[in-house]
Amino acid sequence: MVKMGKTKYRDCLSEKDMDAPTLRKRYQNKGRKTRSRKYNAQYIKVPVWYDNRRVNLFFVKLGSGGKWKAFITNDLEIGFNKLMETYHIRWSIGIFFKDAKQHLQLGKCQCNNFDSQIGATTLAMMQYMMLLLYKQMHYGNSLGSIFDMLSSQTEEENITRYLLEIFWEIVNGIGEILKVDCMELIEDIIRDNRRAEEIMRIISPALEKKRAA
Repeated sequence: MVKMGKTKYRDCLSEKDMDAPTLRKRYQNKGRKTRSRKYNAQYIKVPVWYDNRRVNLFFVKLGSGGKWKAFITNDLEIGFNKLMETYHIRWSIGIFFKDAKQHLQLGKCQCNNFDSQIGATTLAMMQYMMLLLYKQMHYGNSLGSIFDMLSSQTEEENITRYLLEIFWEIVNGIGEILKVDCMELIEDIIRDNRRAEEIMRIISPALEKKRAA
């Protein structure tokens, strides 16, 4: 994601230098706006040059309460759905680093030996995985079903897509109810544990309903 600021991009179609807000308005007015039913989103794809590199800008608005956000990618073949799936991974990584640094001492090893640093990082990751496993067990999954899920490589992609669909359904639902920007809401959840707990209390009934289905 990039800021909707004053950074200039060279529009491939007009060969003019414009900032992100100007590009968004220009192509929105030209009818280049597309809708994604999967993510309840509107988006505009704009080919540009940035720092002598050919890239694509995606302007994205999630739900009715969302604000326009800008994404930049040098993968010129990537579509909107794949773009959002990839960006979702960023949130997962952000949550991991936040929790691991706050609770598992990630990055606080003061050893001068490189192998020791690798060992400390590996231990933090192993602890994180065990805590995730405990969390799944705590929410009602049996140990056998968890290991079956983890060992079934053929189902891994389907499971990931299913969880991603649940994630976006929840985010969009909350955004529609609270009339807030979905992406800013997720950033708040990552940064603020209390906000995350409040959100979980709101969505827990919906999650239970989804599991039962």
